Amino acid sequence: MGIAKHLWIKKYNRDSRNIDINEAGQLIEHVEEPLPVTRKLLNFLETAGQRCMDMLKAFYYDKLNMIEVAEQFGYSGERSATVQKYKCLEKVRDTVKQKALTYEDFLE
Repeated sequence: MGIAKHLWIKKYNRDSRNIDINEAGQLIEHVEEPLPVTRKLLNFLETAGQRCMDMLKAFYYDKLNMIEVAEQFGYSGERSATVQKYKCLEKVRDTVKQKALTYEDFLE
C-alpha cells in the first residue's frame, strides 16, 4: 500500500505541472491588472533600479543559479553577483524602512 501511495503522489505531482494549452490561454485572458498588493511591492522593487529588478527576476523567477546570473550580467564571478544581489535587496529594505512600512501594509 505504501509503495502504491507514493507512486500515485509522484504521478499527481508530475501531471499537475502540465496543463492544456487552451486552458492556459483562458487563464491568461482572465488576468487583468496586478493585485494592489503586487503593484505596491513592484513599486518598491522599482526604487532599486531596472538592473536590480532584472537581476532579482533572473534569480528568483527564472531560477538561474548565481554563476549564470554572473555571466548574464557581466560580473567577474559568482561572489560578485551574490554581493550585488544582496545590495539590491538592501536598497528595497531601506526604502521600506524609510517609509516605516510593516508586513500588514502589504496585506490590504
